[in-house]
Amino acid sequence: MRYLAILLIPFFTYSFAAYAEGCKWEAVNIEISPKEAASVEPWRYKGKINYTGKIGNYSVKWVVHNDPGFQLIFSNNTTNSQCKVNTKGNITLKYTYYSPSSNVFAITTHGGSSENIEFYEVESCKLLARADISTYELVSSKSIIDQGYCKCREKCEGVTAICYPATVYTLNNKCLPTKDEKLSAKFTKEKYGISFNKPSLIHSPMTDKAKIVIKK
Repeated sequence: MRYLAILLIPFFTYSFAAYAEGCKWEAVNIEISPKEAASVEPWRYKGKINYTGKIGNYSVKWVVHNDPGFQLIFSNNTTNSQCKVNTKGNITLKYTYYSPSSNVFAITTHGGSSENIEFYEVESCKLLARADISTYELVSSKSIIDQGYCKCREKCEGVTAICYPATVYTLNNKCLPTKDEKLSAKFTKEKYGISFNKPSLIHSPMTDKAKIVIKK
């Protein structure tokens, strides 16, 4: 289970750098109370932690139980409207972004061994898309790359190991991800020495001798 390190800054907020290009994400500041909860890991805090943020015209409240939780509540005080985001995973604060131009909000969720960036329409709380980042991810304003991995990690020459391919998602101008099969295959080949699109047994991965092992 992975968590973002606590950032101790004025007003006890999490602050994420805004991207100036691509789909134009905007920083989201998330306030934490009580203030003593900001200095410990969420799952170690005994008691309820309140997370709140401002997303466009909406105030956002995280419903939590010693962790950022499973639900977000979006409230528009101007129109007196409200909607709830219910995820299938536990919400973390690793990647929390907002796109004012497309009114899309992105959060990170995890459950078991899986981790995802989920994209929601702010006004309706409708799930628009999901990108799997269960292994080693690279996130930018233009793309999300789940790099995959091999169980041998290092010194893989002469070793046969189960490897997981990379997945590349490109973000359109509405900040929604689309899996790019060609870029995924290219990234996988560059990283592992051979292109494959599902978990596979690879001999000598991450070398120029890499080849898929076919079980008989």
